[in-house]
Amino acid sequence: MEKPQDHWELRLFDGFELRSGAERLVLPLNSQRLIALLALRVTTTRGQAGGILWPEAPERQAGGRLRTTLWRVRSTGPAIVERRGGQLSLAAGVDVDVRTWLRSARQALDGQGPAGPLDARTVPLVGDLLPGWYEDWVLVERERLRQLQLHALEEVSAQLLGQGRHAAALEAALSVLHLDPIRESAHRAVIAVHLAEGNLGEARRQSEACRAILLRELGVGPSPLLRALLDGAEDAGHRQAGAAPLAGALSQAGAVTPPGAVTPPGAVTPSGAGGTGVPGGVPVARSPERPRADR
Repeated sequence: MEKPQDHWELRLFDGFELRSGAERLVLPLNSQRLIALLALRVTTTRGQAGGILWPEAPERQAGGRLRTTLWRVRSTGPAIVERRGGQLSLAAGVDVDVRTWLRSARQALDGQGPAGPLDARTVPLVGDLLPGWYEDWVLVERERLRQLQLHALEEVSAQLLGQGRHAAALEAALSVLHLDPIRESAHRAVIAVHLAEGNLGEARRQSEACRAILLRELGVGPSPLLRALLDGAEDAGHRQAGAAPLAGALSQAGAVTPPGAVTPPGAVTPSGAGGTGVPGGVPVARSPERPRADR
């Protein structure tokens, strides 16, 4: 006989665990697989569940295994799985860590935080989905969640950078590198923060670290996107560094004394500026040349 429905927490990151408070429910492997499938797929038909969980078995045999698994889940006591017609789903009283995390990640991709402003903790770092499980449907979901986590953290970093919150943006970008050290877009996110702070040396050091790890792990160099990021910053730095000397040179060699300004004693008024080029800068009127008489 089923017990009254309780509040259960299902954890799939870093391994399967189903508990209610201090009570931990121990289930056979096939029961765990069915519950995990329903947690990731939300709802599925009996035929789909049988085909996914036992892909090598004929349809009739897979259906028989599913009926046995459902009976074992039901015999444990709590109502974990709901059956409505031909549909299977988890009971409403089961909270799934993957679903909670997905809400945070999708909010971050939309530029929102679950509560308050964005920061590096908006998308919590999580472990692998069901480590040690190698079924195709698990591998697909594991990679999907991994990629979503990386993209969400990079988006958080970019949004924080746009807000001028450099420390938080750097923390989010470094979290991506912690998860995937050979991800070039994560290196670019770190470099972008350093450049925004004016730390060109830090940016170059991160660029060299990226180059080294890509060559060591993949045998390739950085993409043109990374090189363009640094080249653009260095070009801007050169233009800024050359602006002051150029302005000084112009002020000494090509500046024009404004009309009505008093030129300091000893200064030379540039030719063409309304003066004669004599010390003192006082204009001297020239007498018009008289035509020479024919001799």
